[in-house]
Amino acid sequence: MSQILFVFFLSLFQENYPDILHSAKIAPSSWFFTFCFRTISATLDAATASKFEIVSDRELPSKLHTFIDPVLLPTHLGGSSSTYQSSVSIDFMKE
Repeated sequence: MSQILFVFFLSLFQENYPDILHSAKIAPSSWFFTFCFRTISATLDAATASKFEIVSDRELPSKLHTFIDPVLLPTHLGGSSSTYQSSVSIDFMKE
């Protein structure tokens, strides 16, 4: 049953979403995500798979700077903005 659902959602995704997506850069990503993505992308048609790119940590600044002004990027992504504030909160761990 889960395989049928996976195939259904995959076909739905391939038929509709890629037409409006120009490209997607995925970064940073763990080795596990990269492995899973490469496994799943083998099932995608070539036009859809070509729109996604996993960017390594080494390539990250140069790839991002082609789309986003470095002044707007936080320093951990190769930019020069010091106004970055994380939206992640760990207050739930306090008692």
